[in-house]
Amino acid sequence: MSNYFKTQYKPFYEQWKSHKKNSSVLPSLVDFVNSEFKDLLPCLAEKARIEFIDLVKLLVFSHRHNKNDECLKNPLIDFSIVREPMYKYSRHAQDRFFEYCTFAFLFAWYEANPLAREFSAEKFAENENSDYPERMTAEIALLADEARAKLATSGGYPTTASPKYRSLIEPASANIMRRTFESYLRNA
Repeated sequence: MSNYFKTQYKPFYEQWKSHKKNSSVLPSLVDFVNSEFKDLLPCLAEKARIEFIDLVKLLVFSHRHNKNDECLKNPLIDFSIVREPMYKYSRHAQDRFFEYCTFAFLFAWYEANPLAREFSAEKFAENENSDYPERMTAEIALLADEARAKLATSGGYPTTASPKYRSLIEPASANIMRRTFESYLRNA
């Protein structure tokens, strides 16, 4: 999933890099989110938009977790929440990731998006094991089911979040955000 989003964000990032010294990365992230998730941001409250973009930023820059990039200072959550499901997978890491309704939404959307499915199929086909593509596609479908279930039952943000999590969203707004994501998934 993260590879898909990084790849999709790359043209926006490359455009931003040419103006890097003079501007924030934020406009490139907003443009990317508006391109990838048509009409989603206007449906979210201002604080929810900010949080959504910040968590997307952590996902697309997950490979830069140990760099001193200005745009990655003071993240809302610890990078380990984004990186552990990719590099140190465990059920606990997966559950922590899906506790964030933004990440649950992104995973469910990724699995449902035909372009993302095609991207994944191409990547899986590069593996020499002939069973790999089918097995990975099935695993992604199961994880997407879990993401949707977590999204449907969450209050929008983790109730067991670490002290490092600084949500900008109040619980009532988080529920609205969760319902907006669910509606977006149904209509996408």
